[in-house]
Amino acid sequence: MLVVAALSLLAQLATPRAHFRIVSDFAEPERAAEASQAAEAVVPVVLARLGRGGWTPRSLETIRLYRGYATFRARTAEFNPNAPEVLGFTHRDSRTSHVAAEPWNDALHALGLPRATRRLVAHEAAHLVCYDLLRDMDELPAWMVEGLADSAAQEALVQLGLADALEVDPATASRIAWVQEFARTGRLPSFDALVNDRLGDYAYLERYPLRWLAYEFLRAEQPGACAQLFAAAYDDGRTGAPRRVRAALEPLWSAAEREALDARLRAWLAEFHPRWRPCAGLLEGRAQGYLSLADASGDALALSTTTLATLPVRLSGALSILPGTNTQLHVVLGHTRESFLEVAFTAGVGVTVWRYDCGAERWSLKGSAPALELVTEREFTFQIEADADELEVWLAGKSVLRVPLHGDSPLGTWGLGAQASAGGCWSDIEVASGR
Repeated sequence: MLVVAALSLLAQLATPRAHFRIVSDFAEPERAAEASQAAEAVVPVVLARLGRGGWTPRSLETIRLYRGYATFRARTAEFNPNAPEVLGFTHRDSRTSHVAAEPWNDALHALGLPRATRRLVAHEAAHLVCYDLLRDMDELPAWMVEGLADSAAQEALVQLGLADALEVDPATASRIAWVQEFARTGRLPSFDALVNDRLGDYAYLERYPLRWLAYEFLRAEQPGACAQLFAAAYDDGRTGAPRRVRAALEPLWSAAEREALDARLRAWLAEFHPRWRPCAGLLEGRAQGYLSLADASGDALALSTTTLATLPVRLSGALSILPGTNTQLHVVLGHTRESFLEVAFTAGVGVTVWRYDCGAERWSLKGSAPALELVTEREFTFQIEADADELEVWLAGKSVLRVPLHGDSPLGTWGLGAQASAGGCWSDIEVASGR
């Protein structure tokens, strides 16, 4: 009996204590386990960033996982009435984070939680850790709150093998591209505005990538100052952290130094070369490619930052369409503000080429071909080639459709997407232009 008891005690000591209780809407226990994995992975990252050796919460923290935005919003609007745009938030007083698995799609039952949802779980779990350490954490400059949480979540997912490098992963690459667009259009806030969180002129969701990159910039370019500000906040766990941070922030940089950091921030941003830019729905990395996923509200589309510059153009790879309400994946070519070409692959139907005119919101059929062998849950190779006159589509090594372009150009931006309520996987994507 003593031996058994000793072994039981050793097993308990060897098993890390869970910091979070997951309450999940999903029937499958695997979804709660996936959320727990992401939440627990972010804890040591946050503690390392704050210079802490360990953390024991005063009570078990709760993360509630909702099946889709509609359910999430219906149950949580009273706690967060002024931010209907968000898919997750943390309620300090109840020590509970609320996260929506979105875009919701029936394919998630088989696929597991999207990486985007796991990233958000890790982000909100970071908030729970910080609230437990510092009750008035949410009154700090928001780059110290949201920026830290975003950065820690990224590192946690990388450690789990669920995220790629910043410029490669669609989740982070698209946010970098968004902020770079601010810089190109004269909307990038000054360094001083960022560190003091004067972002009132920006939409709610625009502030998140700005705060994340402000934190990453300070951590990379001003590590001593960054550490000093977090020490001012967290080394004394009592309230009053915002006052301590303001006192530490004021003398850190002279006016000339802040102006120089403003220039350095722009140069630092320009050094990134993100592969994707934001559009709609979800595109995220998978073990061997990408997942496109769209909810019922509209199509998903992610646009590459690389362009097809010279005819002829070629785009090839493999696709696998997931079962669901709709079963269509699509490739977009020649995407501009005015129009684009779309090559749609629909399970049980075939291949269709469309032209979309954005201003008139009009779809024009350019050609279609049946391909009844195209079914869900099976991988098919595909290839698209186009020159000035014609676009041709191959499926499983066979030419299935040729359409005249009549002046429509495939050059420029290309992208990958899915029809509303559809999803699927892409792999081995290769693009080329010119002979």
